[in-house]
Amino acid sequence: MVPNSYVLFRMGERLCAVDLEATERLIRAAAPTPIPESPAHLLGVLNLEGILIPVLDLREYVGCATRPLDPDDRLLVLESGGKHTALVVEDVLGVQEISTEDEAFRDSLTQGTRNVVRGVGKFDGEPVLILDARAVASVLAGPDRASGQAGENKDHGN
Repeated sequence: MVPNSYVLFRMGERLCAVDLEATERLIRAAAPTPIPESPAHLLGVLNLEGILIPVLDLREYVGCATRPLDPDDRLLVLESGGKHTALVVEDVLGVQEISTEDEAFRDSLTQGTRNVVRGVGKFDGEPVLILDARAVASVLAGPDRASGQAGENKDHGN
């Protein structure tokens, strides 16, 4: 399989990556404006040059413990399909070429994780969860709001 270029970063204890083409910029963490009654992973929104961007903490989606936003965190701003999102990340390791290869590992992930993970690769022998930027933008409703309420999810459990 031909490797693609990804931005490699840490989210909690997990090594993750997102397609370089979907990455718009990296900024220092700033406290977002909270949105009442939003899911826990939606920390709020930031106004970035006139664009309201949802700030997501997807640690729970990748199997890590959540924690409050830290001043040392970074926000990785993504754009996919005209939608902007910002992911809270601890450390950006740069741009790497990674091939997706370990489907058995992907199959062991929880359903919530599989919703945002496009594939799994390896970097220096460590598994890398390759996130799907388009899917990340669609998790705004969250599993607690989507189950049974959104039209596309009505057929689950039938």
